Amino acid sequence: MINTKLEKILASRVIQNIVFWIFYALIPFLINWSRYRVTADMLTDLQYYLDCALLGYINNFFLMPKFFDKKKYATYFLLVLSLIWGYNLVTEEIATYLSPNYKITTLGYIYHGLDFILFTVAFASGRLVRKYLHQEKLITQLKEKQLQTEIDFLKSQINPHLLFNTLNTLYSYSLEKSPDTPKMILKLSEIMRYMLYQTNETKVPLSKEITYIKSYVELQE
Repeated sequence: MINTKLEKILASRVIQNIVFWIFYALIPFLINWSRYRVTADMLTDLQYYLDCALLGYINNFFLMPKFFDKKKYATYFLLVLSLIWGYNLVTEEIATYLSPNYKITTLGYIYHGLDFILFTVAFASGRLVRKYLHQEKLITQLKEKQLQTEIDFLKSQINPHLLFNTLNTLYSYSLEKSPDTPKMILKLSEIMRYMLYQTNETKVPLSKEITYIKSYVELQE
C-alpha cells in the first residue's frame, strides 16, 4: 500500500518538475557556494534559473500546444525566437539591477540568447519524448482492447452449450464405437467453420444459412 502511494507521488508531474529543478539549480549552487561572496552574484545566478524555468514552461504549456501541435511550425518558430530575443533583453536589464558590477555586452546578449535557445530545445524535446511515449502506450492499449474485442466476438460466435453437449455425445458414441461418430464430427466441423469464419461477412448466401441450419438440426437429432 505504501509502495503504491509512493509510486503515485513519484509519477506526479509536479514532483518530477521539482526534482528536476533541484538537480538543475540547487546542486550547481552547492558546488559553487564558495564563490558566492557577493549576494548579487547569487541573485543573478538564481535569476538565470528562474528565467530558464519560465521560458521553458511558456514554450511547453502555451506555444507548443497552441501552434506546434497544430502544425503551425512557421508561426511557432517565429514566436519562439521573438520570445527569446525579447526575453533576453529584459533579463539582461534585470541582471544589471541585481548586480551593479554586471555589464551588458553584445557577447553577453549572444551567449545568453544561445543559452536560452538550447534550454528551450532541451525542454521541448523532453515534452516531445513524453508525448511520444504516451501515444505509444495508447496505441498498445488500443491494440490490446481490439484483440480482446475480437476474442470476445469469436467466443460469442461459438455456442458453448451446443459445443459441450456435442462433445459429451461424441465421447459417449466413441465409447460405444458408434458408426455415427465420424458423421457427427463432420457436422460439428461444418457448424464451427460457419460460425467462426463465414458469419464475419456482412451478407451470407441463403444456401449457406440453410446448410448450417440443416447441420445444426441433424446434430441435435
